[in-house]
Amino acid sequence: DKELDKDIEINNNKVMISSSLSENLKNSGIHLTDKSHQQLLDYVGLDGMSFDMLNRAVEKTSGSHKPSFNYLIAILESWKKKGFTSIEQVDEDDRKYKEGKKSRQQNDKTSEQEVRDEWGF
Repeated sequence: DKELDKDIEINNNKVMISSSLSENLKNSGIHLTDKSHQQLLDYVGLDGMSFDMLNRAVEKTSGSHKPSFNYLIAILESWKKKGFTSIEQVDEDDRKYKEGKKSRQQNDKTSEQEVRDEWGF
């Protein structure tokens, strides 16, 4: 009975998170058909992603210039290829990306200054 209660609790949690995901999707302006809705659920059921990851992908898509279902899928496919199954992996990847971007920008500034020094600007 305790195992059954645990399953019900998990299922109830998934339902809550799923309704939160639906709300985020509505607010994002991304239109879902039944087929595309099932496609999103497959990332959880078949690929082992969490609903938190789906929510994060929707947030990233909403922040883009033109939110679209295709962009949402591209984000999820990227995470799938990297083998991500938790929001913590996504957060770590984002952190590394931002650090790398900051480092590249710093290197660009250094190179620019070297050119100016060399040319006497």
